Amino acid sequence: MHLCIYQHKSLTILLLVPASSVINGEEGITHVKKAMLENASQKIVTVEQKLTRGWGGENAYHVSGYRYLLVDPERRVSRASPPGKVTTLAKDSLLALNMLRQEVDLEKSRYKRGDPCHDKDFEVCIRTKNNAWVIAKISQGRELYMALEKGGETLLYASTAVEKFSNRYCEGAFSTD
Repeated sequence: MHLCIYQHKSLTILLLVPASSVINGEEGITHVKKAMLENASQKIVTVEQKLTRGWGGENAYHVSGYRYLLVDPERRVSRASPPGKVTTLAKDSLLALNMLRQEVDLEKSRYKRGDPCHDKDFEVCIRTKNNAWVIAKISQGRELYMALEKGGETLLYASTAVEKFSNRYCEGAFSTD
């Protein structure tokens, strides 16, 4: 197999070409890459433009003030804060978030052993040493993990942030209503 890669802005196309279908070895691969660029480049630009308009870029799903990870196995979707934003989390917040995810995974495995046909809905909020809120909310198989590092904020504020995110990006899947 030969791997041909083409990238235009935020769109990357990977093309796997079976070695048996390439004539003349490396020269044939060069020809395939050139043909791909000539024949598909305008279409790739058009697709990228449509995606950019509908998506809004790297920060499109980012809600300022907290960091998050959303996992929806049913729809095979996961969203997270942009990598540049995650690196701004304090060490204590990262450690608390990691411990919380481990606890959630443990709780899920315990529950699956008892009732493998149904998912358990639950929410955990932890106040960290650095005065941040770390939240995990599991609902209908979806998982939402958040870190809110605004010092001095209350549990009500953290809960409101989860509601806001849920209503805005998850069609209310994590809302308490």
